[in-house]
Amino acid sequence: MTRESAHDKGRRYLVEGRLTIRQFNRQHGVIAMVRGDNALVYRAEWQPDLGWSCNCPARSDQCAHLVALRLITVVGEVAS
Repeated sequence: MTRESAHDKGRRYLVEGRLTIRQFNRQHGVIAMVRGDNALVYRAEWQPDLGWSCNCPARSDQCAHLVALRLITVVGEVAS
């Protein structure tokens, strides 16, 4: 049996409704809570000055929780 990639797992989290946006604003970024396979909920976020982060044990900016958040988040310049 092949192991599910972080990208595939992140897509699955979205399909299964495991991602909830808790906060969004242009100044502070976006914060989401993502329920992983072990039923624990992790905080995934993007902040303008700090970039992407997640408090899951993977300690990587490529974890499935951040993949799920990136799939619904557009980061870029905002016209004023």
